[in-house]
This record gives sequence, structure tokens and C-alpha cells, in this order.
Amino acid sequence: MLPSLKNMELPAGYPLSRFFLALSLFGIVAVLSHDGATTVNSTAPLNLRGDIVAVSNTDVIGTRKEDQCLSLDSSLRQLINSTDQVFLLAPPKAAGTTMNWFASECTNGVHPGHVLQKPDELEALLTNSYELPKVVSSHVLKYHQVVHLIKHVPRNTLMIYVHRPETSRVTSAINWVVIGRACRCATKGVCGGANGQDPMPVEFEKIEGDDCYVKEDKLVDLIKSRKNEINDGASKLLTCETFEAIEDYAPNMVFMDYKQANHLQHLLAEKYCPQMSETVEANVASKKQNQVFVITKEAVNKKGDHTVNLEEWTKTKTNYLEMSLQLNERATCVAKGRAMEDKLYSCKDNFLHSKALLD
Repeated sequence: MLPSLKNMELPAGYPLSRFFLALSLFGIVAVLSHDGATTVNSTAPLNLRGDIVAVSNTDVIGTRKEDQCLSLDSSLRQLINSTDQVFLLAPPKAAGTTMNWFASECTNGVHPGHVLQKPDELEALLTNSYELPKVVSSHVLKYHQVVHLIKHVPRNTLMIYVHRPETSRVTSAINWVVIGRACRCATKGVCGGANGQDPMPVEFEKIEGDDCYVKEDKLVDLIKSRKNEINDGASKLLTCETFEAIEDYAPNMVFMDYKQANHLQHLLAEKYCPQMSETVEANVASKKQNQVFVITKEAVNKKGDHTVNLEEWTKTKTNYLEMSLQLNERATCVAKGRAMEDKLYSCKDNFLHSKALLD
């Protein structure tokens, strides 16, 4: 048992606060007992003046593992309700369009669109409208767009990064670029995109109605080009610069799995737009009317046919795409990204506060 300090004598003129601070460096803090004696307690913290400070583990997110993992029915709701502004960030093919539509509905159309892709234009928001939107959502394409927010948003602003595992995201992006962009452009003349993306011209072998046929080697060349949504993923967003900014600025930031988009909408609506009675879901892929068939080098079914639906082709090739085509060649700090992903998917509801990355 540690001794009472009641009768301990200090050198004349020695500041008592300095004595307490010295004790705190060894994990020992002095507190007053009921009888007025000064006794030692190893859990009560001191500030730099030597004052005893009471701190609850729930005051700061990240002090415990269960605080780093946020729950839909409790801690995430509390976090959202304690903030004055929310920024939603998502790479392409990670529920970003869904969240953009939600933000527009939530703000009655005041939503500024993909403004986060152009940090230099954020200043214009100050004068474009007197009432500024409380919920802003945007696809992000480059790491500096994420880093800009991490560095400059105030503490009472919440950033939510919508994450999708890269293998799944790339597969979805390939399907969308080939079907939703290239084939639609070839059959309907609907080319390009809202953000000025390349329409992805593809040398289709033949076109029948709304269906496009492409040789396997031509398809591989298109994927290797890494244009548009195929390239705009974790390798360009979750970089060393991004993780360094998180470490340097300790933002109020949450990582979430893209499949939780509808659940997040419910919580945001409670706080910022209670008039919304339904969630918004913009599954662009489900509305594709075109089909693309891959002409393979060998028969792929019992009939001996050499064609297979593109979505079946990408599903079959999924685990080899990134490796064979070296799609992660330009990625940096991949280990940190995978560590974040491991922590995120260890959380019951797949919401993780960025303070978990500061350990």
C-alpha cells in the first residue's frame, strides 16, 4: 500500500504543483482522502498546473476500443447529434451517388454537388448562398481533396468516408465503365459524364441492338488503361499523405462500409432533415439497359459458346484482376489502409472513428 503524504515535508519554496507533476510522471497522482490527508491514487490525472482533473473515458472518442467502433443505435447517433456539419466523401462505386442524392433531398436542393473535388472553389460557398447546407456529399477522386478537409474543417464538423474494399470496387467499376459508359455510348450516343469523364471508346467486335460484344484482349486493354472509375479508388485516396494528415490533425472523421449507406441516412435525417420519410438509393448499375458479352479465347459453357456476360466474366476473374494487371502499382501506404480496413470490419456495425488509427 502506498504511504500517506500528509506529514511529508518538502524543501522550502518548492512548488507543490511541481511535486504533484513529478509524481504523475511515474503514474502516481495525489488526491485528498475523506479525512483531509493527501493519499496516493494511480488513476486520477493531473493537468500541467498540478490540479486534479476528472476525465471520463466517454468524453473522448478513441480511448477505448468500443468507442472507436461506433454503433448505429448509440455512439454514432450521439456523435452525429453533437456536430453542426457533415461532409460525406466516397470514391466512385461506393454508394457515393446514393449519398449525393440524399444530401440534395436533405438540403432541399441547396446541395452544391461535387464541390469537394475542387477545394479551391470552396470559398465560393460563402457567397453563393446565405444559408449553407449542413450536409454536403461528394465523390472524391484524389487524395488532396480528402487531405484538404482533414486539415481545415473545424472540430464540430464530422467527416464520413464511405469505404468499399478495393477488389469489389474495381470489379463494379469495370462493369459500369464498359456497360454504362462504353456500350451505352456506342448504342445510344450517350457519351461522357457529368464530371467530364472520357466516354471510354471501346473497339467492340459487333453491336446487336442494345448489346455489345468485345474481344477478351480488347477488354483487358481497356481495364489496363485505368481510366475513370476504374482508377479512382483507394490507391489514389488512402495514401501516405492522407494517413499522415490524420495523424497530424486528429480529425473528427469516421470510416464506414458502403453497405451501411441507408442506415446512415436514417441517422442524418433525424438530425438534419426530419421531414424525410424514406431513404434514397441510387443503384445506377441496376438501371443499365445494355448488356456486354465477352468473346473469350476458349469455350466457356456446355454449348461450346465462346461468349460470356461481362458481369459473369469479372466475377470469375475478380481475384486475378488486380494482381495480373498490377492495378495497385501506384498505391502508397497500403499496409495502413489494410490495417484501417481490418479494424473497420471488426466493428459490429462497420463504423470506425479515425482515432483508431492513432494508436
